[in-house]
Amino acid sequence: MEINLHHARVEAQNWWWRGNGSVEIIPDIEVNSETLGRCNLILLGGPETNAVTARIKKDLPISIKNNRLVFNGMEIEKDDVAFQLIYPNPLNREKYVVVKGGTSPKGEELAGLFNVIYSGAGLPDFIVYDEAVKEKGWGAVLAAGFFDLNWKFDNSLAYLKKSN
Repeated sequence: MEINLHHARVEAQNWWWRGNGSVEIIPDIEVNSETLGRCNLILLGGPETNAVTARIKKDLPISIKNNRLVFNGMEIEKDDVAFQLIYPNPLNREKYVVVKGGTSPKGEELAGLFNVIYSGAGLPDFIVYDEAVKEKGWGAVLAAGFFDLNWKFDNSLAYLKKSN
């Protein structure tokens, strides 16, 4: 998906500007065992648009079913939802994956809004949002939080916006 390549280029440029670092942009279909052994991965796109995300989707704590985001037994009843999460890589538990995806093409486009590549960055382990964040910022986040020490959901470490 073209939007994923665009997000990859923006992330790489931000890392260069803000972090004085460089990254290797690798197409999802070219990630192999050597890559998995040496790299933490930033996966851009959900299981419909990223081959690695599709490979690990059953092992992630956030999933997409019928264009709805599902986590911790809850379903977000909204369209065009974006999410980001960090989690131990199911294909190499010594590395991490950051997954940035969405429940639709519009959600996938929104997935790049919160950027963590700068000094002193601090995002929770997972964040779920929709287009309202463009207007309201953090006030429009639908859910966010941290996993416990075993990478499981802990309701005391999470926020879920109440439906109006």
